[in-house]
Amino acid sequence: LTLHGTASVEDATWVDMNDDGQWELLSCTEGHDQQLRLHSFAGNPRQPSAWQTQSIAQAHRMTRWMFAQSLGSGQVVVGSKDPHGMLGLLKLGLADSGDSFTLVPLTSAQWIMSICAVDINGDDQLDILYSDRKGTKSGIYALLAPPDEESGAEWRKIPLGCLGQEVMFLDIESHTKHSSVSEIVVAVKTRDVFILRTDASPDVSGVGKRSESMIRLDDRHVGTMKAVRFADLDLDGSNEIVVTCEGATHDRSGVFYLRKKLSQWNAHDISGPAGIKFDRIEVLDLDADGDLDVLTCEERFAGRGLGVIWYENPLR
Repeated sequence: LTLHGTASVEDATWVDMNDDGQWELLSCTEGHDQQLRLHSFAGNPRQPSAWQTQSIAQAHRMTRWMFAQSLGSGQVVVGSKDPHGMLGLLKLGLADSGDSFTLVPLTSAQWIMSICAVDINGDDQLDILYSDRKGTKSGIYALLAPPDEESGAEWRKIPLGCLGQEVMFLDIESHTKHSSVSEIVVAVKTRDVFILRTDASPDVSGVGKRSESMIRLDDRHVGTMKAVRFADLDLDGSNEIVVTCEGATHDRSGVFYLRKKLSQWNAHDISGPAGIKFDRIEVLDLDADGDLDVLTCEERFAGRGLGVIWYENPLR
């Protein structure tokens, strides 16, 4: 199924813009297109004719749109890169405004890589965790939701780590009812993986920091860092860290995972030497055999790329 062929699509995310329980698809484009488009269906979603596409005028040619993340209740966080890089909140327009959507800027940015919706300070409201790759203010940040959405108060920006470094994709393992601790993992150029533990019991900054560490990888064996995801690949109750790379040339691994043994993180190959420039990671049980598999994509191998790749977990 192909929807509304368009140039420079960077991301597509499931959202529920009108909060009616039916999913739509929000696509983000960069390059010269620079648009957000909402793709919705009526009838059988497997039929291309059932889909309609609406360009969101409030975002048209504003900036190079990169990623989107649903906050629920008809709200979506959208992020972009320069020119005019930003994080913003996209919502349906008020009935009497005449506008289909409203786009509220939250903070400036230079190159948004990841956006996560998570209650990072334990106040039962979804905050925004994000990575900004470039510029003098690069790093990982939290935007804390105002206590009362109707008050018009600003989202509070909290720096969390890797300031001034080239941060790529990140992931978070959120706190639960049994633990207030969250772990954030970040891919950092050139070959570092940063881990930050935070506590949902807020300190004066709004986020309680617990500890941080950096894993430095050997440039002889792996490419440069691109994306990371937590996943319990061996079903032992502890997470491994799945990593993808760019620049995985000369038989370097482009997809691997890190497993901690005692205090040491060790790398284990997944992809072998095939592939050069990999991207985002999804971890899911694609074949329903009870373990987590790895899904990613690659765009440069043999001049045409490997496309979308499923790495089947050999555990089962």
